[in-house]
Amino acid sequence: MPVGALKGSLSPLFLLRVPWFFPTRVAENWRPQREANTLANKFARVRQEGGQNVVASDRLLVAHKRESRYDPLSSCLVDFKGRARQASVKNYQLVRSWPTDRNMQRQFFSPGGEGAGETDDEEAARPVLLQMGKFGKDCFNMDYQWPLTMLQAFGICLSRFDTKLYY
Repeated sequence: MPVGALKGSLSPLFLLRVPWFFPTRVAENWRPQREANTLANKFARVRQEGGQNVVASDRLLVAHKRESRYDPLSSCLVDFKGRARQASVKNYQLVRSWPTDRNMQRQFFSPGGEGAGETDDEEAARPVLLQMGKFGKDCFNMDYQWPLTMLQAFGICLSRFDTKLYY
């Protein structure tokens, strides 16, 4: 497995950075001025260090849940609890990304750590932060929960149709 690839049924191909809202309710202002501060470089650093949501504590990283990381169509097989009635490559679920580095995992799941209330069992179900499922011809359901806002969730869902917008 390449360095920084996410383990289990999570895809390293769909990793999302969501800025945290701080207690002041002010959104993070992020405008990179140098190449080292671009989104691609931030993801590369976090993946390389294996510390998702520990190294990058000012943002939440979520990943695409799939049944197999080797089959790009396996998101069609994920259980949507009746919210998706048709198989589609646009169906997906996003779950919180865990650190891949063992030391970072211990810190993440320790009492007082960000993942203290979660289990580190790879097979255990993780809370789904966002899911989009095809319900009918040109109809999709979107379900989201905190820490995503409705606007963030809707923007993420719209991005799945991005390739269609160019044609």
